[in-house]
Amino acid sequence: RDERGGELGLLVGLHEEAAIVVEAPRLDPSEKIGDDTCYRVRIDRREGSTVLWVDEQTFVVRRVEYPSGGYRRVLEPYLDEITDMTITAEIEGARLDPPVDNATFEFQVPKGAELVKRFEAVRMGSRIPKFKLRSLDGRVITRESLADKIVVIKFWQRDDLPFNYDDLAGFEQIRKRYQDNDAIVFLAVNTDPDEISDEQLQDTFSKAHLSLPIARVSLEAAQRSFGLQMVWTTLILGANGTLQEHVSGKYPNQATALPKSLKTLLDGGDLVLEAPEEAPNYLFYSGFAWQNAEESEEEQRAASGMGKIAPPSAPDLLRRTRLWNCSELKQPGNIVVVHDGSGSDRVFV
Repeated sequence: RDERGGELGLLVGLHEEAAIVVEAPRLDPSEKIGDDTCYRVRIDRREGSTVLWVDEQTFVVRRVEYPSGGYRRVLEPYLDEITDMTITAEIEGARLDPPVDNATFEFQVPKGAELVKRFEAVRMGSRIPKFKLRSLDGRVITRESLADKIVVIKFWQRDDLPFNYDDLAGFEQIRKRYQDNDAIVFLAVNTDPDEISDEQLQDTFSKAHLSLPIARVSLEAAQRSFGLQMVWTTLILGANGTLQEHVSGKYPNQATALPKSLKTLLDGGDLVLEAPEEAPNYLFYSGFAWQNAEESEEEQRAASGMGKIAPPSAPDLLRRTRLWNCSELKQPGNIVVVHDGSGSDRVFV
């Protein structure tokens, strides 16, 4: 259908304003996939073009070409120069209204897993359960082998690296400051499935100019032993094996906050015991929030989620202010789309 958005818009996930802000799809010259000729429907958006390859005989989508501009901007700063990039999905064996096997949607407990009533989170300050990591050179790393060491772990996956590269690069810079200190161990622990080889992981780090020691563990084992709730996570274990710090996602103020945490532990302190009394004693309390001495008490409390809810308030006087005039809008029903550069469009009627 040659409409703005329409059924094609639904297919490629356009938002509800697609009929206003997206150009009408257009038909490019047909091309072949193997022996089959396909229509090529191009949908232009601000981030690039999506091209649907539709089989001329069966009318099923055989291939989707996605815009790659956003990924190029993310990848270019730390990988070798990219001359070309294409993101393509090949759809094999596509049929219209095929029979569906009900067993496909029946839940089965994966091999090696078990059903439990609830997950018990590792509490801050308690000893971490036993774990087993494997380094890329074949060594087995356990809780016992790291005894008496302060351990700093950054969990990561390949797909997340482009979006969190600055966090991992900053982590490496901090490691270099402590590389002559035998009391601290830094690990970049990968949780990708076994289908991704050790060589691929090492190649990823080499291309990104990272030299952190890599260890591996399955995501399930990481969730079980370390209480991982999201892949990109930083943990600090004290020399006695207790969980001292847990930061989910990127580590804010890592360049200053992480060394400050390490100094406390090297001086024999305890990040959990020295936390403010209001700090909740559970897994997700992030030590960085209360260690930044440059922030005021109110800023620290807000960063750690310990702020108080203020009573509702409203302005004493509501006032309407004319922002701008547009003489071209003669009557209700005219529409203007404003793009302010923030990544989203505003529609005025």
